[in-house]
Amino acid sequence: MADKKRQSTDPDDWERFWAGSVATQDPAAIQLPALDSLWATLLAGLSFEESNLIAVELASGSGSVSKYLMKHPLLESATKVALDASLSALTQTQFDECPVAGNLDRLPFADRSIQLLTSQFGVEYAGLASIESAIECVAPNGYFVFVMHIKDGAISAECGSNLVAIESFVETGFIDAAKTLLDSLWGNAPEVEQLDNINRFKRAVRATEATLLQLPDGQGRDTSLQTYNAIADMVEEPRSFDPDVAGTWFLEAESELLSYCSRMRQMRSVALSRQGFSSLVDKAIARGFHISEQGVLKNERQPEQKAALAFYVVGQRREMALQ
Repeated sequence: MADKKRQSTDPDDWERFWAGSVATQDPAAIQLPALDSLWATLLAGLSFEESNLIAVELASGSGSVSKYLMKHPLLESATKVALDASLSALTQTQFDECPVAGNLDRLPFADRSIQLLTSQFGVEYAGLASIESAIECVAPNGYFVFVMHIKDGAISAECGSNLVAIESFVETGFIDAAKTLLDSLWGNAPEVEQLDNINRFKRAVRATEATLLQLPDGQGRDTSLQTYNAIADMVEEPRSFDPDVAGTWFLEAESELLSYCSRMRQMRSVALSRQGFSSLVDKAIARGFHISEQGVLKNERQPEQKAALAFYVVGQRREMALQ
């Protein structure tokens, strides 16, 4: 898929993620220590003439960048604005950010009004054209600092692995077999029907357990295993669960699994190619920005493989660009 022809994101998928409570919300699952040192390096080189700074994070989630800004002496007291399409994400900000609900392709900021524009794994979802429009919000002598998904990098590969894991789990038929069995048990279906459903469920269990054993470690496997265990508990003690409550749980669980798959596809489809990244840098330069930092973040945990994690770029708008 070309960089300018990106799959559009569905805000509902991300809203389900931030509002949900499944394994994909485990904070340990999304920690990348390499990002800590990268942001420290990128922010250390910034200098500002003004004291009343405005720092905007695009596609902020719960505020990925704010924790790094708090460690910078000039940015700790800045007015921090978190923009995201998910209201649930914005309720989880932790550093007194001003929450703004909105989309990347329609930013509610005036041109040349923001001293610092940031994004960590978010701005690229809008595509190159919208990124180019976004940097017009940067004020004279202000900066943009972006960390973005890289195509064919380690994160992209992990997303692909997680996608395969969830899809493989769903395709075993375990969820449907469990729902059918529980409905027959709760509804006091004829014994012959219950026995047929029990046998179908047992076949699904064998297929699912074999699949789970083959899945690679990661969020996809963890989420599948958590869902499997929750359903297994219901089947083991069906009379301990309220049918209506369980029915709602099944609907929400299936919705979250589908949304998870959608997010994994999105994260892979929006990842920038090296050509797309170079094009972004060139266009920023053409718009009067001085690029002080750019490159590929490597995974420090795998020095022998030097796995690529992300692109990063820092650009400062020169006053000479004002004509």
